[in-house]
Order: sequence, then C-alpha cells, then structure tokens
Amino acid sequence: MDKPTPEIAALKRLAAGRAPQLNLPYAGALLPREAHQLMQAGVRLVDVRTRAELDWVGRIPGALPIEWSGYPGNTLNPGFLEELADFVDKDEPVMFVCRSAGRSHHAAVAATGPPISMPVTTRWSGNQRSRRLPASPAGPRDISRSLL
Repeated sequence: MDKPTPEIAALKRLAAGRAPQLNLPYAGALLPREAHQLMQAGVRLVDVRTRAELDWVGRIPGALPIEWSGYPGNTLNPGFLEELADFVDKDEPVMFVCRSAGRSHHAAVAATGPPISMPVTTRWSGNQRSRRLPASPAGPRDISRSLL
C-alpha cells in the first residue's frame, strides 16, 4: 500500500482509537463503511469464513479466503498463519471479516505480531441481509468485501 491519504490515515486512527475502548490486543476495529474505504485504498481483506459459507452465502470480491475453522466440525485450520503469510507481508496492514465478528477477532489476535490486524466489527451475512457494502455485479452470491 502506498503512502496513505489523510482520509485513510484518519480512518486508521479512528479504528485504532477503538482498541483501548474495547480492550483489544490488536490495532483496532473497523465498521464496514470504513473497511470498504480502506480496501479501496489497497488494504487487504481476509475472509475467514468456511468454504461452506462462501459457497452458500457468497464471496466478497477481492477478499482473500482463508478459513479460520472448517465445516463441518468447526475444526481450527492449523495452517491459518502459514496461509496468511503466503499472501500478506508481515508488516502489511490486514483486515479480517466473518459472519459474526468472532472468528475475525480470533484471526486478528493470532495474526498480531506488530499491531496491524483489525477485524470488521459488524456481522456479515451476505448481501441478501446486509446492504452496508456494495454488491458485486455478479449478483447476490458474490459479496463485496473490504476491511483493514
């Protein structure tokens, strides 16, 4: 990501300000609108939902799908950090998203070395229920994504 614009820097400060308020061990927390703006600026979004959720609910265009846990059984992905490292540089800011913000929280905790990980704080159930992020032209099974 290039040098952030003043608007992007302000979003990161806003998200970082939530970290102490929410007692978070990572860089901060984002609202969907903020995450979308950061994604448009080049920040990576990692979708930690299961393959079943991606298939049934839809995918977020541009998001990197790395399961935090699998379906069925909710078994943790033992290779999560290795998969993340294959696609995201160690010092690169990254955003995480899931359906309920639980797995994205755990992914952000696991990924935090330097405090650069931020989950999106709002549920993501697909664009059938949520219109907070723009839908892809591909339709309801292709969910737009964005986060820091």
